[in-house]
Amino acid sequence: MAPLIESYKLYKDKLNIVYIASSSNDIKAHHLYRKEEKGDWKLVETFDLSKINNGKIYVTRKDIKKNVNYSYVLQAEDLSGLRSKSNPLPIILRGLEPEDISISLLAKPNKSNMKLSWNKQILKHHKKFHFVLYRQEPGQKWQMIKSFRQNQVSGIDNNVKSGVTYTYKIGVFVKGVQMGISKPITIKMR
Repeated sequence: MAPLIESYKLYKDKLNIVYIASSSNDIKAHHLYRKEEKGDWKLVETFDLSKINNGKIYVTRKDIKKNVNYSYVLQAEDLSGLRSKSNPLPIILRGLEPEDISISLLAKPNKSNMKLSWNKQILKHHKKFHFVLYRQEPGQKWQMIKSFRQNQVSGIDNNVKSGVTYTYKIGVFVKGVQMGISKPITIKMR
């Protein structure tokens, strides 16, 4: 199986990409290639099996330039030298000016739902953005549960159970790129 892109996030000075590594038993390494807008593919990093963490490969690139379009691809190499590759991930830095975003999230449990609210965001460089709310239950992974328009500052999670502890966080996205995220908050339902 070829590696898959799970997520990526652009910061002011770096790019983080999370890949789901190939699950084949005979993989010896993964190779990350990058191509600039009009350039050729170049090997930028190799990950041996020791760099796979819970089936994922975490990539951090600090060698990015503003106003340059990049594409990344991860290849899995097996013991015989055959390679399978992920779909190319185009990262367009033009028009995605990272911003310092401070977002706080509040939660208030009711008998049958959780009311959440966050501070209004005004972004200097972006007129269009949206919020994504994530929830985590004990022993589970984070799940995206709702998306909100930029003018919304509250929402309700109706899919909760009495006595269960939930952890929430909310992110701000521009053109599919996460620009900021709140600190997680944990609340127990009544």
